[in-house]
Amino acid sequence: MIIDYGMGLCQQEDLLTVVGSYVDLAKIRVGSAALYESSLLRSKIALYARNQVTVFPGGQFLEYAICQGRMQEYFREARDLGFSLVEVSDNRLEISLEEKVKVVRTAIEEYGLRVLAETGSKVASTAAEDLIGDIKSSLEAGAWKVLLEAAEFFDQGVFKRDLIEEVQRAVDPTNLIFEIPTRHARGVTNYDRYSLETWLVRNLGKEVNIGNVAPEEVLQLEGLRRNLDSNMDLKEVPKSS
Repeated sequence: MIIDYGMGLCQQEDLLTVVGSYVDLAKIRVGSAALYESSLLRSKIALYARNQVTVFPGGQFLEYAICQGRMQEYFREARDLGFSLVEVSDNRLEISLEEKVKVVRTAIEEYGLRVLAETGSKVASTAAEDLIGDIKSSLEAGAWKVLLEAAEFFDQGVFKRDLIEEVQRAVDPTNLIFEIPTRHARGVTNYDRYSLETWLVRNLGKEVNIGNVAPEEVLQLEGLRRNLDSNMDLKEVPKSS
């Protein structure tokens, strides 16, 4: 899953020409979908669709709408614009798990949308058992997959390996998308981002779902998956017959 930080149509088309076959999902960052002219946003959504990439608006935009009491309008407009997938998060929004489950079910049952639920907070650490309970409840409510908020897995730039291992033992990893920190994350370097991708691929397998990939880093990640990156292991190179 890549993050679209505001690509114009030509830049987006160039990107998809080069790496579109390696991208499954694209997130329109935070609430930036509201800043596009409607016709341009529709064109961006259609361009992703032509390249078999599912695009969705950032979850904090829905949080904003819920604060305004306009959740129903948000789902209706997202669907009418051409989004088929929405993210349901509570990064900054304080709602109970029961309320979050209702939001997930509303999107699915009333608007025919698929849901990517997200678990975790950007402002506080969450206990592993609470993260796991959130994930299981979201999946039971009908969420397609669950995003793991990257902020939960770093503490002052240090990766919490024990936490991610505990979560993946409790939930089938194929139902999860592991977010890596964005370029705006405090105390996290480009090396930290790369080392996390490396750890995920090496410990959870080459098909592990990874989110928040910068568009310019798609080939790097695909190379990592295929052992064609700078840290390649020559012992794993297939020998010709």
